[in-house]
Amino acid sequence: MKSKRMNVKDLIFIGILSTVAIVCYAVAVIISCTTVIGLFFSTAAAFAVMGTIYMLIALKVHKRGTFFLCAALMSLVGVFGGRIFTTVGCIAGGLLAELIAGQYKKFSRIAAAYAGYAVAVAAGIYMPGFLIGTNYLLSRGAERGMTAETIHLYDRYFNMNYLLPILLMNAVTALLGAYIGKLILNKHFVKAGMIEDKQQYKVFPWWKARLFSGILFIRRKRQNPEIILKDLINPDMVVADIGSGMGYFTIPMAQMVGVGGKVVAVDLQKEMLQSLEKRAAKENCEKQIILHNCSQNSLELEQWENQLSFVLLFAVAHEVPDRNHLFQEINSAMKAGGQLLFAEPTGHVKQACFDESIRYACENGFVVVKNQEIKLSRAVLLRKVNE
Repeated sequence: MKSKRMNVKDLIFIGILSTVAIVCYAVAVIISCTTVIGLFFSTAAAFAVMGTIYMLIALKVHKRGTFFLCAALMSLVGVFGGRIFTTVGCIAGGLLAELIAGQYKKFSRIAAAYAGYAVAVAAGIYMPGFLIGTNYLLSRGAERGMTAETIHLYDRYFNMNYLLPILLMNAVTALLGAYIGKLILNKHFVKAGMIEDKQQYKVFPWWKARLFSGILFIRRKRQNPEIILKDLINPDMVVADIGSGMGYFTIPMAQMVGVGGKVVAVDLQKEMLQSLEKRAAKENCEKQIILHNCSQNSLELEQWENQLSFVLLFAVAHEVPDRNHLFQEINSAMKAGGQLLFAEPTGHVKQACFDESIRYACENGFVVVKNQEIKLSRAVLLRKVNE
């Protein structure tokens, strides 16, 4: 299990990438500040550019304290430049980002944390100009060779009416930079295996399943379990429902195998299985169902090796980080000649991803029997090759 504490490798990675981010920040600010109007866009442009770098740091390290360390390194710009407001803004931004990011589990919170960090840093940079005004500009402008005329032109825009729009602009561009960065990382780093996108594989939460359980009759009109499975399951069979949830398919499967058969209901969330157990009791089929709580990295089906005649894998594979290993485990649990109905929702899974999953299945001892017609789904019937 990956440690939640920072290690030397993490610190080196943060240090190197933060330095690159600071260089990008400096370049973006220098280019933007060549005009009066550009001054107001300078930090916003910089945080848009740095978005990819910060997302790479956050998603690669994936530990609490990441944003604060980045902010601490950024604050050195203010320390060495004698800018106390900038230093305070960076440190405050780092603390704010940590509060928002939490455990670094959700990308939306990571992106929001980056936006909060950007706003705090921008506030630290721009606040002196708005609070002190011309005197601050005169002191800073003299260091950069700015003429009094240019400084007074800047001063026209340094009033509190512009502060909020500037901060909002920094938040927006930071969010934009974060999401663009995420797209770039998914395309080049995640696919290459350089970083693990922990946001990509999210199971459907049990509490949402309970909320939607009252309207399952709507789903039955499109995806009726009895119709989908009628030619695939017979009495006395031993079958499995991978990702059973609250039992939308499991209970009909239990009724189809009868008292002489068994359905192994496999799910990662104990709450799902608890709800399934209660529903099965109401339908008087609890004796046919074996509840199996798997782990995040394995189905743990060793005790059913070569025993399953049929397996249902419905709207699950896209939630699994290692689909190749998934099909390998399913194959080990199935009898030779056993059938696997594999389906994914068309709204969540693209055809290319579905085809890739089929390739994984075929590489692990399955052959395609035929495509299945299931509404709102891409589906295929597979068979385990005889050994």
